[in-house]
Amino acid sequence: MTPQVNMKNNYNLDLLMKRELSSRNDENSVFFRMLKIIAKADNFSLINSLDALSELLPAGDFYVAHNLTCWKGKQLFLKGRVYYAERKHLIFFLQESSRLGDLRNLLISPFFSDTPQHVICVNEDQYYFYQSRC
Repeated sequence: MTPQVNMKNNYNLDLLMKRELSSRNDENSVFFRMLKIIAKADNFSLINSLDALSELLPAGDFYVAHNLTCWKGKQLFLKGRVYYAERKHLIFFLQESSRLGDLRNLLISPFFSDTPQHVICVNEDQYYFYQSRC
């Protein structure tokens, strides 16, 4: 008998003091605009440390997206969530998650209305800075 495996994503950024976006449609829109910057980037730079990343973050609010996706046919779907967070709460979250060894794949961008100016991609303990070509 094969045991059943629960594939549900239970990671919900508990350490992050966050606010939810108004709808899943808004979350999808924000996430895919951030992902587009990464996909179209000519270059990116490696950020050497969490301290260096903290110094790059301007004052203000940020979108924080759990970069968890899946394909259904030819369509990519967001399985993670997208939240708002203030800079100080975001830095605390990143530091604590790293210390606990529980930092997941994230996309981070300062708040934007149309197109993000830049996106930071976090892959466990590696950080990348992608600049918009606009």
